[in-house]
Amino acid sequence: MNEKFRAIGLDTEDKITEFIDYIDDLEDTEEIKSDVYRFFEEESSYNENHIPAYVVMTKYKGKYIVWVGDQCCDFAISYPPYNLCDIFSTYDEANEYYKSLAHSGIKPLSEQVEECKSQRIDEVDLRVSTMVPNVLNIKVWYKNCLIIEHLTKFDVQYINNGAAGQFSYIH
Repeated sequence: MNEKFRAIGLDTEDKITEFIDYIDDLEDTEEIKSDVYRFFEEESSYNENHIPAYVVMTKYKGKYIVWVGDQCCDFAISYPPYNLCDIFSTYDEANEYYKSLAHSGIKPLSEQVEECKSQRIDEVDLRVSTMVPNVLNIKVWYKNCLIIEHLTKFDVQYINNGAAGQFSYIH
């Protein structure tokens, strides 16, 4: 438990969570800025219809609070980890923490695919699909031959090793 929360009357995880859930409704609250955090779980990042979490800086009673809001998922309720919330006395301290959280979560599937494609051997073709609920299924083709099947994570080194013939079985 972060001791700084006790200074504004929050002494349990439940109180912190409730505080963050209703912070926009409190008096003396001013949102300073917000940006995309991305996703908490891989499964959430695979569905392009899911809404990522956001990192927010809010001023409340002379303190700066930086927190990550929940993401919107259709298969589960997603609560943000309370340890991604902190309180600061100065804007500069809060801003450093804010910048460390912005865009630090798990990237959406489309970005993961593009990043993987940019690092793979040229003739490798990735075919990505999601299977029963939100399980990633990657098939890797090299020179029109299936070399890896049922890959569930983007592992560029593994994919490139397969294309280079460094293992002789289909995964």
